[in-house]
Amino acid sequence: MSYWTGNSGLLVEYIQQSETHKSSTCARIGPVAFAGLSVRTNGTDDLHFTVYDSTSDSGVKLLPGDFIVPGSANLWAFSLNPNLMGWNGIYIKMSGDGGEFQLLYNKG
Repeated sequence: MSYWTGNSGLLVEYIQQSETHKSSTCARIGPVAFAGLSVRTNGTDDLHFTVYDSTSDSGVKLLPGDFIVPGSANLWAFSLNPNLMGWNGIYIKMSGDGGEFQLLYNKG
């Protein structure tokens, strides 16, 4: 089990962490439990995220809508407990400039 603390000082617990992504991507294929995201902004520009149970930016959203990470956050993380199951994979659509993210997940 791994732990990471972001700006908020809250503890985020997860089993696996993906490689760093700088644009929209299919972060995992196949059954996987979405545990959250770790996000780094450029310090000024907001980042918008949509998370899908899919290998593309369509299909079932794992979260009810898009969410925004303020650019001023620099480092930001959130976790879900219980995790949300993605049966097809986890696709993360990111829009905004100068950011990067890592998927926090548990193997399905």
